[in-house]
Amino acid sequence: MLEGSGIRTAVDIMVLNDTKDQVLLGLRKAKAGENTWGLPGGHQVTGEKISETARRELREEIGEEAIIHLSNLVVGVRENLIPPWFVPHLTIIIEGLYQSGNINVVEPDKIVGWQWFPLDNLPNPLFSGIGELVGNYLRKQSLVVTDWQSEK
Repeated sequence: MLEGSGIRTAVDIMVLNDTKDQVLLGLRKAKAGENTWGLPGGHQVTGEKISETARRELREEIGEEAIIHLSNLVVGVRENLIPPWFVPHLTIIIEGLYQSGNINVVEPDKIVGWQWFPLDNLPNPLFSGIGELVGNYLRKQSLVVTDWQSEK
């Protein structure tokens, strides 16, 4: 196998409301993480910068009406093997600040709906590493989540 083959990179956005006490989560329908609550985001396209991936994924997942300011803050990095395919992923999670506008379900085949949740009262079950990510964010710590020891 060639070095780097099969590895996917992704960018997720931890979208916070204007007071930074709530996070936007979507109930996933996609096979990867089905029936878990996750952040908006997705795979990086070759040649895209992190911010470009974040902007594109926000448009694709919550629509054009919502205005989200992307900060320069990387709040975490997640390394994992997401079932059911177990392809190695490296995901960079950045902070986004909700400004205004409607948040829509643009991909109903992937997301049931978007909801705001208090940072100290998240729903269950959560998608890969989000509980740890939010906990460390509240403690003002960066986080690298890895499940490299997980079995297939």
